[in-house]
Amino acid sequence: GFLLPKDFIPKWWIWGYWISPLVYGYNALAVNEFYSPRWMDKFVMDKNGVPKRLGMAMLEGANIFTDKNWFWIGAAGLLGFTIFFNVLFTLCLTYLNPLGKPQAVISEETAKEAEDNGLPRETVSNGSTRRNGSTRRNGSMKSKDGSNN
Repeated sequence: GFLLPKDFIPKWWIWGYWISPLVYGYNALAVNEFYSPRWMDKFVMDKNGVPKRLGMAMLEGANIFTDKNWFWIGAAGLLGFTIFFNVLFTLCLTYLNPLGKPQAVISEETAKEAEDNGLPRETVSNGSTRRNGSTRRNGSMKSKDGSNN
């Protein structure tokens, strides 16, 4: 997307302007840039012939807030959106169920070993037939070299 200047947004859509994190970041960056000395040390004439600082003229021309505090308002807004979306994401992961049927991915070696032990391939979950280099057979653990542990 792209940003529309606040004055060009219809009144019934102004809520979309204020809930966009992009607006807060853009305003903070613009205010920080145009208040720097390279913009504020130069003067231009406004339409009434009165000298005005170039940085202020650029901010007003782009319909950006001219108060210097908008840098901190934008930074706080971005921090607030970050915290809000992280909390929302965490709550969604905690309380929502995943879509579809969960399926385990097992290696071909594990599947072959399970089939050799007489288990159908569909009932094997990853690592269920193999633990720490050993296989489970008839309730006892046997290592690869054949000795009991």
